[in-house]
Amino acid sequence: MHKCGAIRCDLRPIPTLMFLRALKFLLLLSPLLLPGVAGSEVSDATGRVAWRLHAWGPAGPVGPPADTMETLPADEEKAREAICRAVSSLPPDAHLLAASSSGFHPALNSFCLAFNVTCVFLDALEGERVPDDWLHNAIRFFPAPELRSQSVYEYITWAMWTNFVVLYCDFHNLESIHSVFNYPMGPVLFRHLDLDDAHGTQSVLRQLKLSTINNFILDMPHSQILKFLKLASEANLKGLARSFLLIREINSTFFKEQMASRVWAGMNFTSHLFDGVEFVGDEPRPRRNKTSALELLMNAAHSYWLSRWASAGGALRAGFKNRAGAWERCGSLGGRVHPAAGEFRQLLEKQIEQQVGTVMIDGKRLYNFSFSVYHMYTERDPETKENLKEMNDFATWTAQKGFVMAPGASNRHQRHFREFMNELNLTVVTVIDPPFSFERDFDDNGNRLYGNDRWTGFSIELFKRVASVLNLTYTIRVSSDGQFGGLVENDSDEQVWSGTVGELMAGTADVAVASLVITYDRERVVDFTTPYTSLGLSVIMKKPEQQTDPLQFMLPFSGRVWTCMLLAWLLTSLLMLVCARLSPYEWYSHNDCVPVVENQFGALNSMWFTIGSLMQQGSDLAQEPHRRGWLRQPGGSSPCCSSAPTRPTWPLFSPPAGSATSTAWKRWPARAK
Repeated sequence: MHKCGAIRCDLRPIPTLMFLRALKFLLLLSPLLLPGVAGSEVSDATGRVAWRLHAWGPAGPVGPPADTMETLPADEEKAREAICRAVSSLPPDAHLLAASSSGFHPALNSFCLAFNVTCVFLDALEGERVPDDWLHNAIRFFPAPELRSQSVYEYITWAMWTNFVVLYCDFHNLESIHSVFNYPMGPVLFRHLDLDDAHGTQSVLRQLKLSTINNFILDMPHSQILKFLKLASEANLKGLARSFLLIREINSTFFKEQMASRVWAGMNFTSHLFDGVEFVGDEPRPRRNKTSALELLMNAAHSYWLSRWASAGGALRAGFKNRAGAWERCGSLGGRVHPAAGEFRQLLEKQIEQQVGTVMIDGKRLYNFSFSVYHMYTERDPETKENLKEMNDFATWTAQKGFVMAPGASNRHQRHFREFMNELNLTVVTVIDPPFSFERDFDDNGNRLYGNDRWTGFSIELFKRVASVLNLTYTIRVSSDGQFGGLVENDSDEQVWSGTVGELMAGTADVAVASLVITYDRERVVDFTTPYTSLGLSVIMKKPEQQTDPLQFMLPFSGRVWTCMLLAWLLTSLLMLVCARLSPYEWYSHNDCVPVVENQFGALNSMWFTIGSLMQQGSDLAQEPHRRGWLRQPGGSSPCCSSAPTRPTWPLFSPPAGSATSTAWKRWPARAK
């Protein structure tokens, strides 16, 4: 099952891909299914489609230059007329074999199908919106979504992102990052942004700012990037700790002219691009753009195609057969197409596989394109002091090697960070809290102190040491209300933060240096450093003032309890004495040779026997009954009281059994008398 909350969405990849593809197909067919929608208009999602023809004459390629592409009109009828004019303008002895375009256009696709011309798509987003059975004669010369998804997944793993947010404007391109849906290192959050709704977007961005997530994947086109940067700046969603990864295509010209002035200085803004093609046989492997690489591949495929048909003795020129329907009105097209033009697609695919290579991902054989990661910097030229707008190559990804950092990229990135930090003047807020932070006017020698030197304390000195190592410039001041920071109600009865935490959230301070306790509420809104001191929980009790009492062993019981215990002891002893005197069995002689009977349970022995039973320690009086009593168990205990074997018991009215001789047994009745 899918578990989707307000901003968190855990999706399994296979059902998600099926849903995305099905929804794309329905959107594509919507002009045909919905009444009142003109089917001749290209959908707005298709965008502007750039295209060009690929034809060859006896002297080589003919037509416009390789880097020149025209734009097809959105109206399908006007697009057909533009295609007819372009084909008619080709030399009569040329033969047309292919057409390339930045995306899908119904008119161009209809032309390629009608005349069996190979159609090459150069844009991943547009080509993937078209069903496969519509493009049986097309070649997709762009990274497959599975390949791009794998590269994005490996980047966030390589960059060690533990959690991140995917900000997207439409769902069409989410398929290209489907592998991050089940990211194992942390939660993945998805937020849809409607950048035309400024209030709603700022509300979402402020909510993200209050979270502890600092990594963002941006999935939005060029036209939306500028709006996002403006709204994110107003929501104060910026800072050195935040990193942004743009996964849509972007070129250096757009960055320098449109985007660089809006990228915040010091921001970790990164672009994940497919910006070139590397051929397998080239050493070193230069990177070519898509159009130039495609031109080389097509020329090589045409050479093979030409040599094959020339060796077969076939005719290289054949007139167009005007098809019925939409293309009949174009009349006689001046170009030429060979009857076996369809075989050109097979040769071109073979060239791409040999030169670009293939790789297996998710059980599919894909073209092995590479990706590059660019850091976008707005830095200052040390000589002219002018702002430079650069996209620096930081790393390159291939399916075989993963991400490989560009030579010198790490040093360049660290240098940029140091130069940026050196130009900053950080605002540091603190509170007066000795011995961690406090202010003084004079030093130990009586010299007056000024500026940051007036502040000292454990926390302040620790920060000064870190600042000296990083070569930071800063200004220390006390917070506006002198408080550490907590949730309070303002005049509108809203919960706002006060103190140092409130200034950090408002952007009036960059760093807070104080003995600030890390709490759950504070950690949700600001970032803490590693704790430099830890205080454990302990119980504090007042030291007793009374002197040691020698009778403190009696404190467990009150005086009344002790009195009752004493009376019970005396009464029990008295009762035992009386019973022993009245019982005829307690009078006997200790020696058979001396016929004098005695009773061992006097007053003292009765009291001693009772106190021994109370303390469960036994007494000497228990030894004689144990030896002579016939109702005893070993240990001196009664069978009915075997759970306390050491307690001395005495059956005052039980007939004793002699254990020495049978003669002693016979004398007991006489003694009783």
